[in-house]
Amino acid sequence: VGPGVFRYPTYCDEFDVWRLEVTDGTPLAVPAPEGARIALVVSGEVTLDDGTDLLVLERGDAAFMSADSAPVTARGVGQLFLAAPGLSA
Repeated sequence: VGPGVFRYPTYCDEFDVWRLEVTDGTPLAVPAPEGARIALVVSGEVTLDDGTDLLVLERGDAAFMSADSAPVTARGVGQLFLAAPGLSA
C-alpha cells in the first residue's frame, strides 16, 4: 500500500486487514478512514493521533476508532494490526 503499510488479502468482502510497521520519523496514516476500525499493537509502543487526542498503546493494547472519527495517524516504534469493514454502505 505504501511504506510501512501492508494490506493482507482476506478473500472475503466483510473485512479488511492491514499491518503497520511504525518507526521513528514520518507518521503513518491509518488506513480505512471511512469506517470503524480496531487496532491491536503487537510490539513496541504506538501513539494514535486524530489531531485532537493522543492515545498511547503498548504491546497487547487495542483501540476502537468509530466511523465518524477524524483521520488518524500512527507514530512511535512498533507494529500494529488493523481490521476494518470491507463493505461499502
